[in-house]
Amino acid sequence: MINGDSKSLVTTLNITSVQLSDAGVYQCRASIDGIDTVISSAENLCIQVPVMNSLFDTNLRLGDVREYDCTLGHNYRQSEVIVSWQEHTSGKAFTNPLILTVDQSINNTVYICSLLIIENPINCPFQQGNVSVTVKDTFVKTLATNTVSLMLSNTSQQLECHIATNTDINATNTDINSIVNVSWYRDNGNENRLVSDSEGVSILPIVSVTNTSFISTLRFSPITSSTPVSTLSNYTCVAWIGEQSVRKIASNNIQVIMKINNSRDVINMSLMNEYTAGDSFNVACMITAYQLSPPIATKGTIDIIYNNSIIKSGVVDIGATGSHKLSLNIPCTNFKLSYSGEYVCSYIRSSNSFVEPSDVKSATTKCHTKELSSIA
Repeated sequence: MINGDSKSLVTTLNITSVQLSDAGVYQCRASIDGIDTVISSAENLCIQVPVMNSLFDTNLRLGDVREYDCTLGHNYRQSEVIVSWQEHTSGKAFTNPLILTVDQSINNTVYICSLLIIENPINCPFQQGNVSVTVKDTFVKTLATNTVSLMLSNTSQQLECHIATNTDINATNTDINSIVNVSWYRDNGNENRLVSDSEGVSILPIVSVTNTSFISTLRFSPITSSTPVSTLSNYTCVAWIGEQSVRKIASNNIQVIMKINNSRDVINMSLMNEYTAGDSFNVACMITAYQLSPPIATKGTIDIIYNNSIIKSGVVDIGATGSHKLSLNIPCTNFKLSYSGEYVCSYIRSSNSFVEPSDVKSATTKCHTKELSSIA
């Protein structure tokens, strides 16, 4: 009602305890006569909710897990509020809360959170917040192996690649194998990268010693007849972080070798203990060489030694499979007293640079001149 000379009227709509459902278009309508002349005005009521402020999260560790809740812990129904995250550059979408497992791919990345109140009029602006993240520059600082050479045997053996990084990595919340990358190579050639569980060699998962120290292990099965000879070779460990293969570090070569086991080989000498002066005799060294495990072609070096001096040597090729008869002899006539003494047949097997020679096997015979009976 307008009293007296008043020409304006103010009416107020009070909304207490604003709810999301209160959003909308509100219209004020007025009429002088109540029927014929209606004047109206509409206003948008835009509701806002608490939203996270812009955040700079810097120097994150690889392996960290970070959670960002755009709504600051308020659990709105999807029918009321739509919340979404988007990576600024690629446009990739994420749900709320945004959960990031930190790796180097997210370094210098901005994530934008947008909130849409369903009941808000179309002209109401989105609410937004953003997170900018940076990741510590992390790389392999040093790399070392537990040995410079490894002797294979009839028990399992292993090479260890010890990796140290320049800064710490969180290995608690994520698989360290997804962050630290290691490749093993044979013959120091990139084309010979080893695959786990191939040819008697297995690559074990990387383990964390500390937040900056990690170990990759290459395990060798016990030597058997089926072990490939190619297992004996130079090995190299190469390590890098994430996608930074251009910053990889390689170890020195590690020689993986074996020692020839000639314990089954048999050695004999055909030499009697006594000879009569003038007798003919033959100093003969006879060897039976058996197949090795794994089967490797070798060379047999035979020496006939008399009173600590080599009087004859011979080198014989021994095939990789089967058994082989070897011999070296010195035929002599007219046995003399000076021929008496100790005769030794010495034998050793050797092969390529990745095979250590066998132990020396020997057979020894002492012979002397038979005394003639006195004539009465």
